[in-house]
Amino acid sequence: MQYFLHSVDLPFSGIKLFYREINSKEQLLLSKIAILYPFGGDNDIDYITAFEKIIINCVENKNDFYELNIIDYVLFLAKLRILSFGKELELEFNKSTEDGMKIKSTINLENFIKILYETVIEINFNEIIKYKNLKVKLNWPNIKEKLFFLNNTNDISSTITEFIDSIILEENTFINFQKFTKKEKEEFFNKIPIKLKTKIQDKILKTIEALIDKNLFNIDNMDWFRFSFYNSSYIHFLRLIFSSNLKVLYQEYYLLASKNIDLSYIDDITISDKKVYCSMVEEEFKSKNQSNFSTISVGETSLQDLINEFEG
Repeated sequence: MQYFLHSVDLPFSGIKLFYREINSKEQLLLSKIAILYPFGGDNDIDYITAFEKIIINCVENKNDFYELNIIDYVLFLAKLRILSFGKELELEFNKSTEDGMKIKSTINLENFIKILYETVIEINFNEIIKYKNLKVKLNWPNIKEKLFFLNNTNDISSTITEFIDSIILEENTFINFQKFTKKEKEEFFNKIPIKLKTKIQDKILKTIEALIDKNLFNIDNMDWFRFSFYNSSYIHFLRLIFSSNLKVLYQEYYLLASKNIDLSYIDDITISDKKVYCSMVEEEFKSKNQSNFSTISVGETSLQDLINEFEG
């Protein structure tokens, strides 16, 4: 039986999700698909489809998950990553300094969440645009349309309708735009006066530009990486925060299996639990005074020393 012991209130969708930590098997799968589907092109669609099949297992109220807008989707995934892997992510850039040292930076995901939240509040996107007898409320797109965005990276105008939340007519007739099909949205939008269309498009484009211009990671070396739904950078972000070194993960499995721990049990334990087990093995070998072993550090290749002993 799975227990979803954690919850988060997502501010822009008004949805509360109940979720659990990513387990060891899911960590392994997330790292595998990052390699299986290289960044760019159709691989992004395959990656995000496989990614959500893994992540949705961590959520109890799955129907609510698919009602998130794209901002809350990113906020939730950052929270899930912090719970499961930790809040910091170290990066090493290929660009070298004059003394030949590679540039290293650390992303603090708690700071990222804070900056993204404050940026969206400042943008104030879900305002109502008025024109004569029409009122149009804008909002961030639902995550159900992520794949559509990926197929239209060079045609922003074709995704304008995904930012329309609702329309109110003069007679106070409320039209929930999100309930329409893509074709119905386009047909309705084409009947809107040109001046109102222009207002809507201008607001959306300014909003997207404001988000891209913001240094959400708050580090100088990330100028090359601007967060946008149209250049697939948010998928790059997911790959970045949910991928681990596959070799190290296999080493951890081998290490624990060598201590007669069942593989299915290892699959189900959390990443933090796995670290505890590895540290217990470290203490066991220290107590035996086996000086030929390097200190085990979970997440580092020094585990290889211990594996070599089992093999020898």
